[in-house]
Amino acid sequence: MPHGSVRKSTPRVHGHIVLCHPGHSFSLAHDLIDHHVKTIGIIGVGLSTALARYANRKTGECWPSIGRLAHLLDCARSTIKIYLRKLVEVGLITITQRQDEAGDATSHLYTLLDPSPTAIDRRRAAHEAAVAAVPEGGRLPASLRVDCLPTPHHLYLNTQKRTRPEGARAS
Repeated sequence: MPHGSVRKSTPRVHGHIVLCHPGHSFSLAHDLIDHHVKTIGIIGVGLSTALARYANRKTGECWPSIGRLAHLLDCARSTIKIYLRKLVEVGLITITQRQDEAGDATSHLYTLLDPSPTAIDRRRAAHEAAVAAVPEGGRLPASLRVDCLPTPHHLYLNTQKRTRPEGARAS
């Protein structure tokens, strides 16, 4: 290489994606698209990608606010909440409420989980076994609960149609 010339970097393969700028990139498992896109939809894939962007590479943990995720994906906060619930239900993430020293709610801790079908099946089987082991009327230990958004007023999903009282007119 001649003196003073700059060698251009070429893309390198790392994990599942091609990295052109190793300092400003992250990886995304093929299983997310290959096995889950029909269940979580394109918005779910986008949300999972946004979470992966913020996640610690070793632990898979991140804590972006719902507002930040909504701004990043250019959608409503309620849409983010709906798709966070879908990601939890499918087994791609866990959500844990974080608290400050005084015990007040601060933000959610999102943990990205292995999206491979075998890993998801293994987690579901372990969860079902733990639920089956709880005596009737007992509570599942907090460490085994699948946490989602902490209280119903944070996420209102009405799956039933609203009906008007008989004789009421539509506004």
